[in-house]
Amino acid sequence: HAVIFRRVYIGENSVVKDSIIMEGSYVGNHCVVQNAILDKNVVLSDGKQVIGTLEEPIIIKKGTVI
Repeated sequence: HAVIFRRVYIGENSVVKDSIIMEGSYVGNHCVVQNAILDKNVVLSDGKQVIGTLEEPIIIKKGTVI
């Protein structure tokens, strides 16, 4: 399951699972986002992985570029 806000781009062959992606964020191609919370306007470049656990999800702060 995932919650995807408005104005979010998710690139080709990317996987989003058990995560929240807030407004204005960009997930590039071939990325994996799992058990994570991406705040507003986060940018994940192509091929990046953000993987947390159910007990400790990864939290990416507003405006972060990875």
